Amino acid sequence: STSESELMHAIRYDKEAISEVFVENVESTLDVILKGIIKDTNSKISSISFGESKEKSIHPQKEYSQAKTNTLDTLFQEVFKTNKDRIAIRNETASFSYQALSTMVNQVAHFISPFTQNSGVGVAVMLDQKVDLPAILLGVWMRGAYYIPIPSDCPEERVKEILKDSGANVLITNRLDIGAMEIPIVYWSLNMWNKSWNQEPKWEQRNSESIAYMIYTSGTSGKPKGVKVGDKALINYSHWLKEEFHIEKGAVSSMLSSYAFDLVYTAFWGALCNGAQICIPSTEIILNAEKLVNHIVDEKLTFVKLTPSHLKIIKEAGNLNLLKESSLQYLFLGGEPIQVEDVKELRKLIPNCKIINHYGPTETTIGVVFAELPLNLDDYAQQPWIGKPIANTTAFILNKVNKPLGAGQVGELSISGVSLSLGYNNRKELNEEKFIEIDV
Repeated sequence: STSESELMHAIRYDKEAISEVFVENVESTLDVILKGIIKDTNSKISSISFGESKEKSIHPQKEYSQAKTNTLDTLFQEVFKTNKDRIAIRNETASFSYQALSTMVNQVAHFISPFTQNSGVGVAVMLDQKVDLPAILLGVWMRGAYYIPIPSDCPEERVKEILKDSGANVLITNRLDIGAMEIPIVYWSLNMWNKSWNQEPKWEQRNSESIAYMIYTSGTSGKPKGVKVGDKALINYSHWLKEEFHIEKGAVSSMLSSYAFDLVYTAFWGALCNGAQICIPSTEIILNAEKLVNHIVDEKLTFVKLTPSHLKIIKEAGNLNLLKESSLQYLFLGGEPIQVEDVKELRKLIPNCKIINHYGPTETTIGVVFAELPLNLDDYAQQPWIGKPIANTTAFILNKVNKPLGAGQVGELSISGVSLSLGYNNRKELNEEKFIEIDV
């Protein structure tokens, strides 16, 4: 209805089918549209910012402290200094302290120095996941370089494509069947370690814009792309894990997926950046449900990261009840939609373990939003949510012309803040399309 000075409206709806909150959002959004049209009668609805109807952005749920450094050389020198005698990495037969790991890292850095004379170069790494893997990746960082992870079973032609696209200076691998490449190849094996090595370690200086790793996307949305993730973003992520979930000294995790995909970095770098322990089990353990249950219990893991598909495999283990004896405090799920029935069954066994839905594309460093799954999973099943951003990160829901949408509106998730990667490698047009600056 209308009068000379105002426009009034009423909304009639079925309370059994539509929630009151949804209707309030519709009403609020309609209010914004009308105000926008009154302000400029020539404006298009798509150009109106709906952020005025509710908050324009989604912020972290609490204040977090800031990491003491933005560079990985400074971080790990401190980690090695303060955790010398603590166990850093272990597998079924061996374990290494942070002091031993530091010595191994120094050896790697010395060994690859001829190929990393210039700071900020790329080192491709194609290795089986064995107990010395962390030392090799950290050795790359010690040289001021960044690593490019390649799956150990990657087809040779795909390896050549990645090496060409990435511009890597050298390839480190333990695959003796790999053919000739256009760059030098370092063949690595466990018997190359010198236990009496005593050279003084020398970390090359890095900066907050240094690249930590360049990881290739799966290619599900087109041709795989190399995403450059910086020191600052990785440190922010690992520091957030420490602040939010107490991932620090005393915590124990395990690499339950490939280092060539950043899903595992919640466990891998989350542990090592914070002076915790990381286990590196064999592929046989990872892929066998019963053996994986035993691994979780026997190694006293306190946090793990899985895909929902991997969780479903574990759920079929004949010894699943052993999880009642586990030390699990946090289970992170990511990479796929949550399967509520699987989570319900797991909760019966480990009711005190917090289960976290953790989402984020590779372009925003591992995971960028998170939500602890509620006790009442039926509500979650009806309307799943991905939660709030991690530290120093802001989320926006934007329409097709990059205007913020209000609560209840459907749009595209966009991320800003420290979590953003440094962009795609050799993809100028795509960077200009995806990494944009807008006024909100």
